[in-house]
Amino acid sequence: MAEAERSLVLWDIDRTLLYVGEIDRQVYRETFAEIVGRPAERLPTRGTGVTMPLAIRSLLLDNGVPESDVPRLLPRMLELLPQRLAAHEEDLREQGVLMPGAASAVKAVLEQTHYVPTVVTGNLKPNALLKLEAFGLDAFLDTEIGGYSSDDEHRPALVAVAQQRAQAKHGAAFLAQTPSSSEIPSKMSAPESTVALQ
Repeated sequence: MAEAERSLVLWDIDRTLLYVGEIDRQVYRETFAEIVGRPAERLPTRGTGVTMPLAIRSLLLDNGVPESDVPRLLPRMLELLPQRLAAHEEDLREQGVLMPGAASAVKAVLEQTHYVPTVVTGNLKPNALLKLEAFGLDAFLDTEIGGYSSDDEHRPALVAVAQQRAQAKHGAAFLAQTPSSSEIPSKMSAPESTVALQ
């Protein structure tokens, strides 16, 4: 199939490909305690889709950290989060689960030569890679061209990040376009978004 007909498929990670239960929240607890010096009493709500930088900002403010201290503490917490998640690598494998059909879906997309699969996620890039690697999903995704909250704390901006990286790698522009249902393999679950390579 001609290169001009290829499409970029953007997968979300949490609750789309996999679910890690309380591990993220435990990592937030540990990071908050180490940086702020006391336990967090209130944790981010599950499943909101908020990016990690915004979730950590809320974590600080919701636990009584003065807003004037947030610019100093937030970067330190974001730097520590991947280290704390890496310490739970075994927990990811033992407590985390693949979402139904996720493995077959990402494999099905990769087998379609006109699709270029990657991720757009509210995770920091190191955290995203740890989660994907724990379940072997990184082998089916081009994580190099993904969009992560390490790039921008606002999720809507991450599609453009992935588009730009895909363009740089493949030498052609990826414009927003949703393939028809006939183009998507029947065993493939719906990804977060797709953009077509023009």
